[in-house]
Amino acid sequence: MKKYLLAHRFELIVVVLVLASSFYVAFAPANNLMNWYSTDDAFYYFKTAQNVSEGYGLTFDRIGRSSGFHPLWMLVCIPVFALARFDLMLPLRVLVLVAGVFNAGTGILLYRMTRRVISEPAAIVTSFLWLLTPSIQGVTSRLGMESTISAFFIVFLFHEVSGFQANQNTWQGRLKEVLPVGLVAALTILSRLDNIFLVGMAGIWLVFRRNRLNGLLLADMAFFYIAPIVSAFWRLKPGADYYMYTTAVYVLVGVSLIMKPVLFELSGVYRARSQNSWLRLAVRILVSLVVTDGLAFGLLTGMTAIGIIPGFPRSIPIADLVISAVIMLVMHGIDWFTHGKKETTNDSVSLRTWNSWLPEGLGYALPIAVLMGFYFCFNYFYFGTPSPVSGQIKQWWGSLPNTVYGRPNEVWEGLLGFPEKERGPWNPLLSLINTRIEDAAEAAGKTVFDDPFQTQMIFQWTLFCLGAGLLIYVYRRKVLASLSALVIPASFAGAMCQIVSYMGTSYVNTRPWYWVQEMVLLVLLGGILFEAGLTVFSRLHMPGNIQQTIVVFFSLFLVYIYAADLISFVPYYVKPGRENLYLAGVVALEKETPKGAKIGSTGGGVIAYFIKDRTIINLDGLMNSTYYFHLLKQGKANQYMDEIGMQYLHGNKYMITNSDPYMGLFKNRVEFIKDVWGSGLYRYLPGK
Repeated sequence: MKKYLLAHRFELIVVVLVLASSFYVAFAPANNLMNWYSTDDAFYYFKTAQNVSEGYGLTFDRIGRSSGFHPLWMLVCIPVFALARFDLMLPLRVLVLVAGVFNAGTGILLYRMTRRVISEPAAIVTSFLWLLTPSIQGVTSRLGMESTISAFFIVFLFHEVSGFQANQNTWQGRLKEVLPVGLVAALTILSRLDNIFLVGMAGIWLVFRRNRLNGLLLADMAFFYIAPIVSAFWRLKPGADYYMYTTAVYVLVGVSLIMKPVLFELSGVYRARSQNSWLRLAVRILVSLVVTDGLAFGLLTGMTAIGIIPGFPRSIPIADLVISAVIMLVMHGIDWFTHGKKETTNDSVSLRTWNSWLPEGLGYALPIAVLMGFYFCFNYFYFGTPSPVSGQIKQWWGSLPNTVYGRPNEVWEGLLGFPEKERGPWNPLLSLINTRIEDAAEAAGKTVFDDPFQTQMIFQWTLFCLGAGLLIYVYRRKVLASLSALVIPASFAGAMCQIVSYMGTSYVNTRPWYWVQEMVLLVLLGGILFEAGLTVFSRLHMPGNIQQTIVVFFSLFLVYIYAADLISFVPYYVKPGRENLYLAGVVALEKETPKGAKIGSTGGGVIAYFIKDRTIINLDGLMNSTYYFHLLKQGKANQYMDEIGMQYLHGNKYMITNSDPYMGLFKNRVEFIKDVWGSGLYRYLPGK
């Protein structure tokens, strides 16, 4: 036992540290505990889970079936919120501990994975960077959202893919060996559906790991997805026009993902470079791209002719051809000039040699196909739509001319993960830079450019380039080996596809918990950078224990930062008279409405969870039925409100009276009663 504890002492430290902080929060006064759950969206899960546990089915309001959630986190929440029948605060306290267990597991997996590649001191710091960085933990453990379980399975997938070793030589044996990895991949998607990009890229990395060209194939697949969306972004202004042609863009993406790799294979693009001259390779690439975009153009024209889609801008396939040609020629050209003379036929990627990749490809894909097929079929028959309605609604919001939910990304920097006026994917790193830029700009009284956002971008990229240059200079060959061993190329490709899927479309109102895979990527890169720093000290012939000293002091610094942030965020003392302040809005609404009242709300998660003897109906559609969403798009949502007997409306007065889609819906249909705890309370007037 003692030997085991010594061998796993760091992992025990992680468990003790994380659970100690979790117990601190779990037993905090109720009013302060609510700081932990600072987003209304979390209570969409909580109220629905409570309803499921009490036998009402998957519904937020016990009226319509609600699909606006990710399945795996809901499965975790259901047994936890069965405790709500005893006390509404009890499941909130238990969920803090559950999140702590997942968080500790994520930290341990990060440590185990990185220890195989970099030194143990750097692996310890990598784990602590994840566990003790407030900007990361503020998203992955505090909010009560699916980001907690998503982070665990993303790191679990990386751990399995990076450590996978095939020990079987038979076809069946290789398939069985990779099945558990495929199961982890499927659970990663079910933890958050947009992890599908990461899972796909990790699968390519795993299946073709024996081949030098696996990185090139990975980059190709990423750009086959990204290029059509970038082309549409180039051709159309994000917003109403983009929304009108969204279906056409997705058709082009589908054709690109299927046809381009197939034609690249058939034309011999992936065969050994030594068998191709540069000119011959370029011709094969161009012919494959021309054929693909020609087929896409013909398909879109046919779909327009028979009325499946309203039309499509003819320049989008042309733009895709131009962008794809430039990117593919540059990437494959660099690879040809770098490796062409050294490469042998063993280095080629060929889909025809199916025996070398198909068993593991099937083993990886089979659990994904089965579980995702079941999930989509269940959704379709239970909710009336295969995917969560919340994502569809956020796409639709982007088409509204006057909505408070935000505007689609309109800057090219957004496609790289640097959106304007919102928290982007790289925020855990860039928030430190941004603060310094804002402070410096305020002190100087001006910015380098007239546009502060442009100034911010210049500083960010300068810092990134300097850091990357230093890393490469110090670490040289080992940095490439570390990046490959930690599956970082696949992680980066998946992250960029996910970012473009939001920033290159009409999607609006992205939230911090969308960007968990980017946080994992940044932490892994941070671990490699720390290893580079340790390498510098070792080259300076410092004392032998200097590495341990650096790790101890850096870890203690992170612990201090995290503890100070945690205590200020969830104080263990609440001022007298404020013990139940978190219920003030709920109590005020209860006083102004009768028991049994049906109250519409533009959000309503927290109120729905705590209010007694009343029904809160979500009107933005994120946690309402597919039927309601269809009526909302047609401007006929009043029909639904009349059918269910809605009596009151509670929400932000500006949203209700001056923003889409509410101002049209409620014109002459509501009667103002009074302000209730900062929001307007209206009497809903049903139609005649």
